[in-house]
Amino acid sequence: MEDTYLKLGIVIVAVAVMTLLIAFAFNALNSQTEPEKEMQSFSGSARQLDYKISHLCQLCAGEADRECFLLNAEITEGNISNSGNAEFANFGILLLGKYSLKIESSSSKCVIRRME
Repeated sequence: MEDTYLKLGIVIVAVAVMTLLIAFAFNALNSQTEPEKEMQSFSGSARQLDYKISHLCQLCAGEADRECFLLNAEITEGNISNSGNAEFANFGILLLGKYSLKIESSSSKCVIRRME
């Protein structure tokens, strides 16, 4: 009889532990992954900056209307114009120098604004 109670107790504890582990697993699946830091820094050529902006836009584009990233960028070579980049909102060209750019989502589209 005591052996039956011991086995029953072990089964109950095992079921409780398994339920707890399953609950943690589903909680981990439903939680969002750690987002990239909102404040980004960059120093390099204009072409590399264009790639960096494209990557950040891909991360931001699916979001609801909100600010996604602030990018402190320094262009050391070349320049970027808005002629090939529809997402550049309020500037025509970025020459050599330091800039603060805000990358945001607007109507599920990526928009880059220059901070003054």
